[in-house]
Amino acid sequence: MNILVTGAGSLVGHGILRSLREIKSSNFKIITADPDYRAVGHWLGDMAVLIPLALDDNYINRLAEIIERHEINVVFIGTDPELLKISQAKTLLNAVTVVSEPEVIKIGDDKWDTVEFLKVNGFPYPATARSTDIDAVEDLIVSVGFPLIAKPRTGARSAGVMKLKSRADLDLVLKHKNYIIQEFLEDGVGEFTAGTMTYNKVCYSCVIFKRDLREGNTFRAYSYDSKEHESLLEKVSKALPGVYGPINFQYRIKNGVPVIFEINSRFSGTTPLRTAIGVNEIEMALDYIENRTLVTHKASKKDIAIFRTWSDVIVPMDQVRTFKESNVLAEPNALYFPFKNEIRK
Repeated sequence: MNILVTGAGSLVGHGILRSLREIKSSNFKIITADPDYRAVGHWLGDMAVLIPLALDDNYINRLAEIIERHEINVVFIGTDPELLKISQAKTLLNAVTVVSEPEVIKIGDDKWDTVEFLKVNGFPYPATARSTDIDAVEDLIVSVGFPLIAKPRTGARSAGVMKLKSRADLDLVLKHKNYIIQEFLEDGVGEFTAGTMTYNKVCYSCVIFKRDLREGNTFRAYSYDSKEHESLLEKVSKALPGVYGPINFQYRIKNGVPVIFEINSRFSGTTPLRTAIGVNEIEMALDYIENRTLVTHKASKKDIAIFRTWSDVIVPMDQVRTFKESNVLAEPNALYFPFKNEIRK
């Protein structure tokens, strides 16, 4: 089996690659793809290729060419901009693409659509108004008061997010048309990230972490067990129209109830953390492709904390230069320099 992993330079791409390497009975070749020849993930696979940005008109044609030339069987997607483009074009690609239907991706991509989906389907949602709907913004202020939170309707990793403490702050945001204004969900109980794997309205896994954030990404995670939370997340994942595999949820607690404020129709930066505690979503995706069904997966490690750190990959510069010039690196060869796997006493 030949597996293509796009977004080799992204946090999600790294997690996919790490999870692939954790599969014990692996009989596959990993081809990595990214627009940047310096993306570290290229040296974590078995072969590397360069692709255009997802916004490039030639992106799908280049992807199709790579799939044909290298006989790719399965495609895992590592960046948000690629999701919708690949989902809309997957019938043109001669490989299994692990991606949900376009409607699911659109619900996750637009935070207003996320709220509307939750509202229409009877799930808890944060009170929200569009920045262009002044009457709704005023109603929101009357209903929940300050502070509020302002977010671009599209975007990721907290980019452009602002906490509004006053009308002066609000007035600055109202100049932006593509924003939502949302009630501020207190994080006294914590912020949570969860991943589910769902096929044909059946949810086969749900793993939750309480998390600490740095620059929009999880840098400390704590395993969290809650049947009530799992039940809600499974219901939401099954209600989304056309889920194929991974969904990632971000939520906080209001009056004892999980309130989802973000849905991502993809694997997430915490995918390898779920692998670390016994739920390898990448392996599950491959098993489903092969068998068309799955068994329910549960975490094998409980009550743990995961603290994330850097590790390094040392790459010969002649490989970097060759890859830049040729767009293909047949045999990436690097020295992986991790922390030593030992317990200090």
